[in-house]
Amino acid sequence: MDLVKRKKKTGMFFRMLLIFTILLLITGCSMNSKELYTGSVVEAAIVQGLQYKIVLKNGELYLDTGKKIEKILEYEIIDMKVYDIDRDGEDEIAVIDSANENLILLEIAVTNSRLSVEEIYRMDFSEINPWMVEAGDVDGDGIVEIFIGVNKRTEFYEDVRNRPFFYSWNGDELQKKWTGSYFSEKELIDIKLADLFGSGRYETIALERNKEGKYSVSIYSWLGFGFIKIVSSREYESFGGIVIFEEADGKKYVEIEYMDGNIKKREEVNFVE
Repeated sequence: MDLVKRKKKTGMFFRMLLIFTILLLITGCSMNSKELYTGSVVEAAIVQGLQYKIVLKNGELYLDTGKKIEKILEYEIIDMKVYDIDRDGEDEIAVIDSANENLILLEIAVTNSRLSVEEIYRMDFSEINPWMVEAGDVDGDGIVEIFIGVNKRTEFYEDVRNRPFFYSWNGDELQKKWTGSYFSEKELIDIKLADLFGSGRYETIALERNKEGKYSVSIYSWLGFGFIKIVSSREYESFGGIVIFEEADGKKYVEIEYMDGNIKKREEVNFVE
């Protein structure tokens, strides 16, 4: 009889321990999820027709399936971009690793219903200090370009500054498309690539800073051998980033985040000729 009671008590203890562990995990995941999306870079990835979130937080890369969050890289990265680089209908992830300053292309794989990433390409950029990556088809030829923001001097300009380097992906490797000294005399701060006008080619939306420390957004378009500026925005005293929004009808527009005193604001960018 005592043995039966002990068994019941033991079974009850383990059931309670299991329930407590499950509740702890659920609470922990909820807290981690909220923390993960604060101050993070988030992009959507399409894999086998399903959408997942790729999150860059404090140099670490996470995958959010909607049911669980997993860290998917063991090394820290500087920046990342999710894009269908090989045009097969499945998104890849381009990252710049912090330790070696390599551009790495990752394929998102599904094995036994589990998601993982596999490295498919690597290119060393350590000599030119890469600081950001973007992707898009800047000339509308169906071949994806990868933008690498680098910080270096050039043959003709001795000052070290942020410079725009574009490469084309041929299916096997990156090839130089345009490694320019600069778009304008202003300092390059940030870039987004987007097909703003529905033409099939991606415009380059650049956030730049002048010598007085004021910021503006300019749109550049590819013209056969380089980029030309189409329009620019008004000047801002500060900035928080460029945001590209897409409306239900497919129309895209540009917003900028900035500080007005102690108040963070966001407004649609009005461009002037």
